[in-house]
Amino acid sequence: MRRKKAARSEKGFTLVEVMIAAVILAIALSGMLLTYTNMLTMTDLSRDLARSNGLLMSKIEEVKATPFNRLNTCATPATGCPDCSLSNVSACTCACSCSNQCFYNGSTFSSGTMVGVLEISNATIGATAFTDLKNVRAAVAFRSRNRVFGEDQNLNGVLDSGEDDAMYGGINGRLNSQVETATLVANYTD
Repeated sequence: MRRKKAARSEKGFTLVEVMIAAVILAIALSGMLLTYTNMLTMTDLSRDLARSNGLLMSKIEEVKATPFNRLNTCATPATGCPDCSLSNVSACTCACSCSNQCFYNGSTFSSGTMVGVLEISNATIGATAFTDLKNVRAAVAFRSRNRVFGEDQNLNGVLDSGEDDAMYGGINGRLNSQVETATLVANYTD
């Protein structure tokens, strides 16, 4: 009488099947890790955009709350008045008045890794300039994860050589950014 060999159990995975499963799992986990790191980058960028937009809007509201005669189209403050103000806008012979906050064309503002610039000019329609209506434009450049967003690459509030980039609205002689706005401010009396 012959004895039959006991049948071996065929339950379980072979080494090849385990290796294939490990490779598939590694590829899937790599994709998930890449997605996760991109999500963190986008979250940081979103946070920095929101902070810069908040800085921009608070500065615009501050400008809108400023009396009209303290919005100056002069390019620089009067000599000897580094942080104060200007009062006379005719022909940009600006007189210093350090007791009150004023804004002038080219004023800069900053917070942390963000810097902004204000442009103030008389509003124009066609060839007519209106002295009782000011066009106020503000732009904020900021750094997020070691990358600067906006034309002001060194975050100094000044358009330096090589910073006027066609990518940000054309070569136009002013600082542009993803975070910018413009508004009109009128001189009105009740």
